[in-house]
Amino acid sequence: MECILGLTTLENDKIKSIFLDYIVTVDFMRRKDAHEYLTHTWSRN
Repeated sequence: MECILGLTTLENDKIKSIFLDYIVTVDFMRRKDAHEYLTHTWSRN
């Protein structure tokens, strides 16, 4: 991946890893919420 906004490769990598951590965390939370939502919905019936 090229340098974005004239940042150094090191800064780019740092930003990319933070971004990836964020995506993974959000994805995990979404799955967890979906799972809890489904279990609550099923247990009510």
